[in-house]
Amino acid sequence: VSLRFALDFPERLISMTLFNNAGVVGANESKLQQEAQGGKNPLEIHSPDDVKRMLAFVAHKPMKVPGQFRKIFYEDFAVHRDLLDKIFWTLVEDGTVKPLNDQLGQVKTPTLIIWGRHDQLIDVSCVDVLKNGIANAESVVFEDVGHIPMIENPKELPGIISSSLPNTENLSSLLRTGFRQRSRFKRGVYGVESWIARRRVMGNHGGLFGVPERPDKALGAGSGNRHRHQ
Repeated sequence: VSLRFALDFPERLISMTLFNNAGVVGANESKLQQEAQGGKNPLEIHSPDDVKRMLAFVAHKPMKVPGQFRKIFYEDFAVHRDLLDKIFWTLVEDGTVKPLNDQLGQVKTPTLIIWGRHDQLIDVSCVDVLKNGIANAESVVFEDVGHIPMIENPKELPGIISSSLPNTENLSSLLRTGFRQRSRFKRGVYGVESWIARRRVMGNHGGLFGVPERPDKALGAGSGNRHRHQ
């Protein structure tokens, strides 16, 4: 989505970070691509317990998710099942039948590319495609990380954003605050009941950490053991 936005509305972007993004075809196929070719959506959830399988597919290291969380996760998915399935197959088609590889030279926005070495959804070989296609792009590849580096290994993300992209000071401050809250929650300060209550209030109106997403603003991040290329 961000890559398409950068191509269609370049005047609305100051900078851009791409997190394990779809839209291009790399040298190697991902496990998701292989399963999609057989007509299977590996991100589809069939029960609360199936959430564990899906998260293991998305993240490289096991993520401990309490049963109450899995139940809520599944309930949300079930409500939007048809829409999410449609989005999945649309992205699969766009990324394989209509990739943006040949249009990358049109992207003029300063770009930071973030990827996990062990991403099973979109293969890390896409990093070379993006970096070679977008002028003056930088890339960071994190070891022992899958498709969600901002969750799997978030500690260094704000510093990487602010050092790589212009005019990202406010975003870096926001992310630092969010990561501190996430760390406190991970240690059990908030507890399951508090998380559920806050989630019910926030509903679907918030983005990461309850902050509404702003597609017309620069977004970005990165972390952990990594390889950085300029």
